[in-house]
Amino acid sequence: MAPQEYVGQEVVIRELEGAIPVFEALGDKAGLARAHGVAGALRYWRGDLTPAIENLERAARYSREIDDRSQEAESLQYVIMAMLLGPTPVEEARARLEEFWPRAQSNRALELHLLRLLAHLEAMRGQFGAARRLVVQAKALAEDLGLEITLALMARQAGSVELLAGDAAAAEHELRPACEALERMGDLGHLSSLGPMLADALVVQGRDEEALLLTERWNPERLTVPEDADAQIRWRSVRAKVLARTGEVEEAERLAREATARAARTDYLDLRAQATADLAGVLRLAGRPEESAAALDEAIRLYEHKGNVVAAGRLRGLLAEPSIEV
Repeated sequence: MAPQEYVGQEVVIRELEGAIPVFEALGDKAGLARAHGVAGALRYWRGDLTPAIENLERAARYSREIDDRSQEAESLQYVIMAMLLGPTPVEEARARLEEFWPRAQSNRALELHLLRLLAHLEAMRGQFGAARRLVVQAKALAEDLGLEITLALMARQAGSVELLAGDAAAAEHELRPACEALERMGDLGHLSSLGPMLADALVVQGRDEEALLLTERWNPERLTVPEDADAQIRWRSVRAKVLARTGEVEEAERLAREATARAARTDYLDLRAQATADLAGVLRLAGRPEESAAALDEAIRLYEHKGNVVAAGRLRGLLAEPSIEV
């Protein structure tokens, strides 16, 4: 049997939107919850976070009405992730998370997602002790629920906390076993996002050759779909950084500009800031300090708009110390 041709997420979203009025006419709330949930998740991975949240909140509402706690937790997980990574300011996102706690009292899967994503928000505010305690709580709950894949995915938040705290070795300790577990379990889509984070942690530690090998081993073109904005942007950014540090400046700039262009087409505000900061580092190594400083200024503006005070503060320090690498 010949393999099916990949049709693209936009086609699937259109099909789902065509099915929604049918489910509405039938009064099929389970169908509505699933259709909105899948459409919202696809839009999330494309970086279209505003319409994604609309779909996902509807999915959560229909799920709650039919007491489907699993679908509700999954939908709200994506809502929270969209608020974490998108344009919602950190303090506003924290306030929104507080609104979800009453629902989590009877939904442990939702409680788990709230704990791990609140940890990431706390780290953006510089509250690393609180962030680490939340990660420990979330891990314990995932183990208690027997959620092996979720436990591996939690490395995204745990690793982000440690990278923001400036402890790249601790970030590697969180990310490496998670990446290996995801590869072993065949969850290549999530691996395509975590792999570049591990490579980033290696770059910070000066282990450029290892980082470069990881970008070759876990190339998103082999792991995920073209519309997976998070993975495609992260991979280009970190590979650009490594290539620039090893003297391949022209290819590094091409990849870094691809990353920023892709990021600009999404609502991933924090990732847009990171990609722009990485471009600044490439331009500095290319011997173009004025362009580098301009990109760094833009990255700081984006981080400040998000409310990621830790990342913004670190970049302001780099502006004051131009000899330090981004």
